[in-house]
Amino acid sequence: LQLVLTSPLVRASHTAQLLVAGIGGKPRLDTLDALAPGGRMSQVLDAIAKSSKRYQHIAIVGHEPDLGDLTSRLLRARGTI
Repeated sequence: LQLVLTSPLVRASHTAQLLVAGIGGKPRLDTLDALAPGGRMSQVLDAIAKSSKRYQHIAIVGHEPDLGDLTSRLLRARGTI
């Protein structure tokens, strides 16, 4: 894991910090406001696309139902984002 994108909300941020602490290699941790509940999906997808040019393995910490919707979109995607 090389990058963790997290919602700015406290609970998600704490979860992301625990994930980073438990992963070897010290992945980068970035807060993405669009991962907050009701955030703009297009901004999340843009951030993933931009980050995927530099990082091969990205984790995302956010909230339901938004993460479920994001997962659904990503699984339907063809090729790389």
